[in-house]
Amino acid sequence: MNHKYYPLLKWAAIILVIIFIMDQCFKSYKQQSDYEANDPKGRIERHFSKYDGSYTKFRNYIKDNLNDPSSFEHVETRYTDNKDGTVNVIMKYRGKNAFGGIITKYAKCTLNTSTGDFSDVVTE
Repeated sequence: MNHKYYPLLKWAAIILVIIFIMDQCFKSYKQQSDYEANDPKGRIERHFSKYDGSYTKFRNYIKDNLNDPSSFEHVETRYTDNKDGTVNVIMKYRGKNAFGGIITKYAKCTLNTSTGDFSDVVTE
């Protein structure tokens, strides 16, 4: 075989490998999307941290609005599925108040499971 075709064959092989990898990634993504569509709990839990169970966007919002954001400590997060594409989320957390004392509070919101956004924030 003539050696002048080796670079061409090498590039062809690289392109085929890239196409194969992209195809496998697309199949994996599609399977995950199909799984979430058929699994309401999966659609909800994808918005919550696997590390501490918090609803990440909401946790960051509450933390950023504290008197001392560095004092924020997530305690727990619970949710109730409304069966209409929304979830009521209740988060318990600790932080310093304006006088420097550590207090425990609750924050509530409504999570839209399709967009990942929240609304109706109430802190107690």
